[in-house]
Amino acid sequence: MRRFSTWLFDCDGVILDSNPLKTEAFRHVGLAYGETAAEALVRYHTLHGGLSRYRKFQYFFQDVLGRPAFENEMREALARFSAFVADGLCGRPEVPGVRDFLIRLRESGDVRMFVVSGSDQEELRGVFRDRGLVPYFDGIFGSPAEKPAIVRELCKDGEVCRQAVFCGDSRIDYETATALGLTFIMIYGYTEWNEWRTALPDETLCVSDFRTLIEQGAVV
Repeated sequence: MRRFSTWLFDCDGVILDSNPLKTEAFRHVGLAYGETAAEALVRYHTLHGGLSRYRKFQYFFQDVLGRPAFENEMREALARFSAFVADGLCGRPEVPGVRDFLIRLRESGDVRMFVVSGSDQEELRGVFRDRGLVPYFDGIFGSPAEKPAIVRELCKDGEVCRQAVFCGDSRIDYETATALGLTFIMIYGYTEWNEWRTALPDETLCVSDFRTLIEQGAVV
């Protein structure tokens, strides 16, 4: 694994143990439209982990609620979602071993590191700033841009090469890595992707958290 010169990381469930918080935030916003609607939103969210909140709320208003026009409602829903997340995110722990892993990677030499998340980009950068995580990364990217588009843009700019690995915990992370020819590492300890064991090829490296990668010599 020392051959990887570029490391990409999802955030929720990979760097921060924040998947349960995001799920509760979707449920909290959805309950304003009834319990059935809220459960439909949560179900879509968990089935499409890694997809941006913008796409998830678009689906909610358009397909679940059948709203012909929903832009104003969606803006309000996004604001309520962000407020709920902001209140709880600072208290969520980091995934075990991740900070030590990032420190080791940064100290190991000429390695580039990026965050590619479905979280709102400005919100994400603020959280990483507050936690002192910004110095470990060469770029922190999130929604409204979609993950495949973000990685494709990085590849186009030469920031990511074939010697790159994506650490993720969702189907979209795996599909993004595969589509662009990147190696995928499944971080499963905090995932909400229940089907990952049957969905991933047998040769996929799957670890509970970053302590295992350190033990296996992923960094010098």
